Amino acid sequence: MSYRTGIRQKKNENDLYRIASAAVEAMLYEVCAAPKPGLVDRFGRGAHHDMDVFTFLSGAASLHGCFDEMARIGFEWRFAPVRNMWPSLREAGISAEQEMFSGTAGVNTQKGEIFSLGILCACAAREAGLKGTGPDQKIGAREVCAHAAALCEGLCGAELEQIRKEGPQTEGQRAFLEHGCRGIRGEAESGYQTVLTVSLPVYRQLLAEGHPANDALVQTLLYLAANADDSNVVARCGPATADRVRRRAAQAISLGGMFTEAGQQDIRRMDEEFISGNISPGGCADLLAVTHFLYRLENGTAAPV
Repeated sequence: MSYRTGIRQKKNENDLYRIASAAVEAMLYEVCAAPKPGLVDRFGRGAHHDMDVFTFLSGAASLHGCFDEMARIGFEWRFAPVRNMWPSLREAGISAEQEMFSGTAGVNTQKGEIFSLGILCACAAREAGLKGTGPDQKIGAREVCAHAAALCEGLCGAELEQIRKEGPQTEGQRAFLEHGCRGIRGEAESGYQTVLTVSLPVYRQLLAEGHPANDALVQTLLYLAANADDSNVVARCGPATADRVRRRAAQAISLGGMFTEAGQQDIRRMDEEFISGNISPGGCADLLAVTHFLYRLENGTAAPV
């Protein structure tokens, strides 16, 4: 191996490592942001009884190597049609879920985030490899999400066909079959349009204005809850409750959200209402992690403060 080849290989390894680090950081930022109505955060368990913030931290800590592997798959397949990497990526995703369950003693804390962040790690590495850039520079969110849309084309149709043949295996699949709620798979197939058009612009603006990362994350979550198709809420509580969640989030935003006393009081009321009603907008939490991940890629190594 020549000296120049060795230097280039080392840079590629560092780039993949940083992409994986951004994914783990996104998980940590999401779970630690508070207060998040109905969700696990550093203040409490939300509408969950089998997990807390420490369970989430253990799950995230187990996944860096898995995200590194997914980024490696994206980089290695960068010159092939994007769909060609799907079998390897799916296998890596199954292994990542097993690692998560090992870290959380069998509790499903981050299966949705593994799905989305795994896809996006691969797509970010693909984009970095094609453009010759690394995450210490800028990787465009739209370019990464375009790769994701191409990778996931037809995903919802294929899953629906499988559910009709085998029957729903999860509550999310039941919500898809019975109510047409496409959830996180629909977001992936669209290239995460809700993130690109709603949450990422809000998050960028709030951080640019100097708001603390915690407040920017919670405020961005409200925008996601007001706009996203959350299959977790539909599965747990039905479509009428999903509509209620959207209305309540919009109300909190109209009161100023995290940036007024009235808004903060309303967020706390939402949390109480959601906990008592067993409402957990987990799909929105997954998209919040995606939002931070894409922001991180766009801004290199500079973390929000």
